Amino acid sequence: MTLNDQYFEGVLQLVVDAVPSPVFLVDDDMRILEWNTAASELLAADTNPVRHQCVGDTLHCFYATDVAAGCGRGPLCKSCVMRNSVAEGIQGHQVVRRHHNMELMRNGQLLGMDTLITASPFPHHETQLVLLVIEPIGDVAGGKSRLPISGWSQLISQPLANSK
Repeated sequence: MTLNDQYFEGVLQLVVDAVPSPVFLVDDDMRILEWNTAASELLAADTNPVRHQCVGDTLHCFYATDVAAGCGRGPLCKSCVMRNSVAEGIQGHQVVRRHHNMELMRNGQLLGMDTLITASPFPHHETQLVLLVIEPIGDVAGGKSRLPISGWSQLISQPLANSK
């Protein structure tokens, strides 16, 4: 790696960290390869290593617990907006944006977060990856002012009825 390559990697990391929403670089099975600072905040309560773990397992998706194998293996995972957006981004080599009501388990409570999911193809060497962005849109959709960027744990605060 040359000095220019190292400089470029450093600048690229600064650019990705400047994005105020969580950004994950994932493979075709939604395993996390890299993430930005905002994603770190979303993962802050988790003490488990996240690299090479599926996004749903790491974020504690309500449906990732349907089967012991976790994220992507349960019966409802086939209709997962996030997983399907990543798959379409990889297969179609195009950006996919979709609304998604995330349901996450936090401290034994089912919580919801209204989001916009963006899956952007990210070819790397011979591998097709995806930049997965999770944007909160709860108040934006209702015509109110934009949600605060920091404090992700506060954004995931809408208790839901148990729907399992």
